[in-house]
Amino acid sequence: MPDTFELTQRLGSLATVYDVQGPGESAPSQTIKGTFATATPKFELLDKDGKPQASLKGNVVKTKFQILSDKGSELATLNFAAVSLTKSLTMTVGGKGYHAKAGLLGGTFDCADNDGAVALSIVKEEGLRDKFRVEIKGDITREVALLAAVAIHSRFYE
Repeated sequence: MPDTFELTQRLGSLATVYDVQGPGESAPSQTIKGTFATATPKFELLDKDGKPQASLKGNVVKTKFQILSDKGSELATLNFAAVSLTKSLTMTVGGKGYHAKAGLLGGTFDCADNDGAVALSIVKEEGLRDKFRVEIKGDITREVALLAAVAIHSRFYE
């Protein structure tokens, strides 16, 4: 059974902040906080107590992102084409590659390996606030899945 999470952007925050909730949770179990007024995107995944669990760092043009553990080791990289008619990405996790093409408008990013097996699905839901449903279907960690959704939001929807 896949792990499913909802990632919702908070309104009215100075820096970009997301609340993370799992199924059946009445309050956010994690928070993802962005750094205010930086040239490059930087985010930190925090647990309920505010302890860092992982981070996301992007380049200035938002074409490459690194997901790092709380100790600073690389967990994953995400690459986006600088110019493309469709919304797509390439993700590398532990030496294994995944590709997702969400089409021209991009609503669903199904990250599949070379055999076509979908390991992660990220769906942008319509609404007043930016919201994503993140579904882990394979060997992707929760930290990588949640921060990959933030990278997609940063690249295509901000």
